[in-house]
Amino acid sequence: MLRIIKNNYRYLLILLLFADITFSFIQHFHLPLEGDMACIIVPSDGYKQLMSDPLGLSALKGDIYPGTNRFFAHWTMATYYKITPFICQWVINPIDSIYLSNTIAKTGIQILIILLLSFYITRTWKVFSKDFLISAALITPLFQTFGFNAYIGIIDKSITYTFFYALPLTFLMIFFIPFYYASSQNRNINLNKWVITLLIPFIIFLSLNGPLIPAVVLIVCPLILLFRFRNNYLISNQRNRWRRIIESINGIDRIEIGFFVLFTLTSLYSIYVGRFNAENFNNIVPLVERYKLLINGIYIQFTHSAGSILLVLAIVINTTVIWFQKPTAETKRISKTLQWIIVLSLIYTILLPLGGYRAYRPYIIRWDSYMPVNLCLFYYYGLTSLYLINNIKPKLKLAYITGIAMFLLVFTIADKTNYYSSTCEKESLKVIANSPEKLVLINSDCSIMAWGKTTNPDDSKFNTQYLQYIGVLKDEKLYYQK
Repeated sequence: MLRIIKNNYRYLLILLLFADITFSFIQHFHLPLEGDMACIIVPSDGYKQLMSDPLGLSALKGDIYPGTNRFFAHWTMATYYKITPFICQWVINPIDSIYLSNTIAKTGIQILIILLLSFYITRTWKVFSKDFLISAALITPLFQTFGFNAYIGIIDKSITYTFFYALPLTFLMIFFIPFYYASSQNRNINLNKWVITLLIPFIIFLSLNGPLIPAVVLIVCPLILLFRFRNNYLISNQRNRWRRIIESINGIDRIEIGFFVLFTLTSLYSIYVGRFNAENFNNIVPLVERYKLLINGIYIQFTHSAGSILLVLAIVINTTVIWFQKPTAETKRISKTLQWIIVLSLIYTILLPLGGYRAYRPYIIRWDSYMPVNLCLFYYYGLTSLYLINNIKPKLKLAYITGIAMFLLVFTIADKTNYYSSTCEKESLKVIANSPEKLVLINSDCSIMAWGKTTNPDDSKFNTQYLQYIGVLKDEKLYYQK
């Protein structure tokens, strides 16, 4: 049996990955809709100024309005949902086309992140190579749709949060590919002029794309440049301080310093413009109180979920085992990677309260705001696990692989699916679509494209406008629940 598995492990890994992704696809399809999507797609009156001002220039004049520095997150989501449901309607009815559009977006983003993390772990795009497949298999079960989603979730149950958090981080991982690859190969960055030309608008696109990117960039890019400068300064033979400083700066790759400085500046602009986001003023909590809440949030994040505890435990075990391995270039690289992750995660965590307070995120830290750190944990767990699978002593390999398999099995079992979570909502949408009334009373307690029950008919206005746009409704209607 072991020989059969050994000879066909690639096919087995591909089968497991396909099964897991298919399961995720089914899970995503059965999730209900939520209360922000129609307001963003239509858009609602509150977002009209944002959609007419991509760069947030009105905020420079002191205008306060929702989403000042998030135009491209809104634009990406609105564009997707004004096109994709019509394509889905070639094979499915208009109501289900919304759910299928959600499913395609979530599953596609999930696959992209798995591929990107596997690349960052293996530093190769040979997707059918042994290491790449193992990396993907190590990471994929960590993507929880239910289970541990509330603590280490990457693909949010809400499609809006997926577009505003997971998707921009996916784009950011794509941006860093050439810089990461060149650094891992100890060579200069080599980009043709077309890539360089495209990266400039891509930076602007990312800087005004959701709440996470500017914060992450303002930590990562300056720290990397400072690290490069420090290394160059220490090895410089110049005795004159100013010449040594100039030589150290000149020693940094020009492409890297150019793009990182530009990205830092555009992120600073985004942070400044974001200060005029009207949503920041809904719940004002003093900064000292936010830091007190953060302490509670950290405790909850790492103690209230078996998923977080197991992930950290796996990382600690892997790091300890590697510590006792014979030092090699790869173990030194892993050690430096851990140091970087610790520093970046600490800085990011300390700065989190500066982003303001949201009532739906009472302890500052939540799976969405902590997603950059969780992705780093996923990456480091995958990196160390792959190293040990390839390098641990033969007599311990079977025991280690068995332990990893049990670890992943826990995540797989924990991710239980509620196949009926959207049934009530779909039936309610059918009632609205088939009703001859202009004002439809829905006798159900489930949410209908909302965060809760819709008791005020006016709250359904943008939902029904979108439903009419994609052909679910033939004329204008409103609905409400008692």
